[in-house]
Amino acid sequence: MMSKKFLLPGVAVLLCVFCLAACAQPAAEEGTESGGIASIEGYVEPPADTAQYRGEIAAVAVENGETVLTLKQVEGTDFGTSELRVAVTGDTQSSADISTLMQGDYVEVWYGGGQQEVEDALVLNLLPVAQSSVFNGTLVELVQQDDSSGSILLAPVDGGEEMLFSYDAGTSVYVNLQDLMSGDEINVFFSGASTMSVPPQAYAWELRQVYAS
Repeated sequence: MMSKKFLLPGVAVLLCVFCLAACAQPAAEEGTESGGIASIEGYVEPPADTAQYRGEIAAVAVENGETVLTLKQVEGTDFGTSELRVAVTGDTQSSADISTLMQGDYVEVWYGGGQQEVEDALVLNLLPVAQSSVFNGTLVELVQQDDSSGSILLAPVDGGEEMLFSYDAGTSVYVNLQDLMSGDEINVFFSGASTMSVPPQAYAWELRQVYAS
């Protein structure tokens, strides 16, 4: 029978081999996980036949007992108007505590799409801060793996470090990728998280053309 003095070193060797194998496995890097905007915690899906608007909260007021938000769309995006006022009513479904909303928060609202001075918000979702989650860049390189996935390397339109965005079937694409050329300006909406690599890498929730206001 094998004695303990031989058994223990044998176990130690096996443990070392296991540890080396585990260390050799690549770790998932934050910011590269796929999944669309619905992956935001608590995200409320919009009802059918409603209009969408995204903007930073410029002002919060109380009118006729209801919270009224003045929203301004951020640079590079186009949701039909530069500013929208919405009322948060008792029927509004929200991913956030309305009482905690403040100036600078980036939100998405879905409303009836009328031409009212103040629209009733049917759904309100709190989004990652716009400064981190909205990227406007100039196309440097596009690599298409197949019809629905690939990567796009962008240089910030206002200068700075390039970023590499991956996209797949979960990405909402509002631009014809086949027609893109070097120098075209692309608006990316993402979680705001990216890797520590050079260039930083992130997963694109949405790809659009940059809107010049």
